[in-house]
Amino acid sequence: MQRSMVMWCTLIVAIGTMRAPAAIGQDQKPDPGAIAKRCIESIHNSAEWCRKRAARQTEHCVSLIKTLLADGKTERAKHVARKCVQRIKRLRHASSARLKQRCERCVRLLQKLGKNELAKRVRGACEGGIKNIHEASQHALRAIHKTIQPDSGGGGADGG
Repeated sequence: MQRSMVMWCTLIVAIGTMRAPAAIGQDQKPDPGAIAKRCIESIHNSAEWCRKRAARQTEHCVSLIKTLLADGKTERAKHVARKCVQRIKRLRHASSARLKQRCERCVRLLQKLGKNELAKRVRGACEGGIKNIHEASQHALRAIHKTIQPDSGGGGADGG
């Protein structure tokens, strides 16, 4: 399940950002504005999809951890929490890496077309998308940590 989550998120990011530069035919002149728009939209959509995926995964983990703790299965709950943290970190890493790779492809294409201002806007959208993925991940990790250690205040769960 954890691998499929990361694979799906990576696939969504790959498909979303691949379409823009690949949509340019050899006989038609590329429209830099359309390329930038598609890149920015796909960056936003991919980051949002990953954020929602992390939230769903966290909700499931927190629910399971609470059930295990209520049943007195503390060690099992800690094990589940560790696995959930690993999944969230893997999702963050894979999503961010794929998004960076695809963003660079869009930016290079726009720079090649001499549209440095558009490339700058796409790069800004990329940074925002990656920031959103990281913030969602941190939120998820804090929620898991707070559930497994409710008296700790939820800090220090990120760890990387």
